[in-house]
Amino acid sequence: MSLAHIVGSENVLSPPPAWALHDATEWAGLKGSADALVRPGSTDEVAQVVAWCAERGVPVTPRGGGTGLAGGCVPDGGVVLALDRLDRVVEVEPETWRMVVGAGVTTAR
Repeated sequence: MSLAHIVGSENVLSPPPAWALHDATEWAGLKGSADALVRPGSTDEVAQVVAWCAERGVPVTPRGGGTGLAGGCVPDGGVVLALDRLDRVVEVEPETWRMVVGAGVTTAR
């Protein structure tokens, strides 16, 4: 099974786009490298991609919005696991200021 089989060929970008190789620390010259960007559309696909990579010893770097200032989403080879397609708002509780959302939901949304 390939990554394209798991998430669809349109959701595997190799080589990854330049924006996937840095976060907001780009100004400091922090830039990584990766073999591919993978965009799962569900938590089941996330689990399958992580299992695929683990079976093959491929490093995985999770990526949310890429706005961090600590280099946490800057990859060092392997696969960038972009979570932007997990953008569903599951539940909103305005009275308690709580939300259940997917990992790709931005604060602005």
